[in-house]
Amino acid sequence: MDPKDLRIGNLVYADGEIAVVVAIDGKEKNDFDIYIGNSHGKVIKARLSTIDIKPILLADKFVAKLGLFDEFGKLKLNLKGENYSLRRQNGHVVLYSSRGESMIHFWEVKYLHRLQNLYYVLSKEELPVDH
Repeated sequence: MDPKDLRIGNLVYADGEIAVVVAIDGKEKNDFDIYIGNSHGKVIKARLSTIDIKPILLADKFVAKLGLFDEFGKLKLNLKGENYSLRRQNGHVVLYSSRGESMIHFWEVKYLHRLQNLYYVLSKEELPVDH
């Protein structure tokens, strides 16, 4: 997993359990310390070489339990007063207008942390994820 993909608040698997990124310390160009918090409230300093950190696939059961996508596979968002939606489609995510028109295909959004990042870039708000 590339630590450059991560933002504070991203959810990942760390040693097999759901964890949240609480800080990232980039000491050198390719040298990062990642601080993650687990479900017990413990924050640990992690290096990719010492702890198994993996992305959470959008197809993961955990993501389905979050209820981010409605029964039609849509995640609704409001951009400057206009309603849009993000839909999972054939292994990628597509931005749809309020009229249901396909606007942009995002091919690299196969993981929850990338969906969180995309949502933030589009809406300037954090994706509401209650884990």
